[in-house]
Amino acid sequence: MSARRAILYAFCAAVAVFILAPIVVVIGTSFSASPIYEFPPEKLSLRWYDNLKEVPGLWSAFVLSVEVAVLSTIAAVVLGTTAAFALVRGNVPLREPLTLFLISPLMLPGIIIGIALLMAYRSIGFDSAFWGLVCGHIVITTPYAVRTVLASLQLFQFSQLEAAATLGARPGVAFMKVLVPQIMPGIVAGALFAFVTSFDNYAVTMFLVDARSLTLPIRIINYTETSPDPTVSAIATLLFLISVAALYVGDRMVGLKKLSGVD
Repeated sequence: MSARRAILYAFCAAVAVFILAPIVVVIGTSFSASPIYEFPPEKLSLRWYDNLKEVPGLWSAFVLSVEVAVLSTIAAVVLGTTAAFALVRGNVPLREPLTLFLISPLMLPGIIIGIALLMAYRSIGFDSAFWGLVCGHIVITTPYAVRTVLASLQLFQFSQLEAAATLGARPGVAFMKVLVPQIMPGIVAGALFAFVTSFDNYAVTMFLVDARSLTLPIRIINYTETSPDPTVSAIATLLFLISVAALYVGDRMVGLKKLSGVD
């Protein structure tokens, strides 16, 4: 092995350790018997997982986060796919500025988006916390669908749609049976990014919730302010498992190589 390759491998290993080390620490502290954060744990215990049922409003916050994430993801995928298709195939003026506008929420701090949405809701008298959250999360999740579907559409040969039309397929049938299956990796990737972003969002959400509708991230922050114990590590570990499960579903549906764009 050459020295250059050895240095490259060492650098990649260091990056992997840097990324994975916090996850290992969080998982380790969640199994600690100590009432404080202790790593490595001297004694293993499930007490903090058992303590989850003592966290007030945890389950309702989890359910609310899932509901908002599912609704916003569905809307983001529909809007993002439609917008991406229009940008690629439609006669859209100012295509590049419009594309930049659609993905601009990715470049803005969440606190700015949250304040802007809060002011907009107040100016029109919109006071539904739940639907306000859904609409706000659609704003921050749609750009992910636009970007991933745009990337897939740029690799698609649209002559296939023309070939399907010459064989008698209607535009809608050709779209669903020819185009959609081939851009499905981009759609699934956008949906996964959108769901995780919505489910885990705090910066925008904190401006849109009320006392009766707190999402899981807000509930966790509130809990750490009053009871800073490893129960939060147990919650984080379960959320990590949910993320792994989402990747597994994506792998089973379209494959991780297609999701990442690797041939």
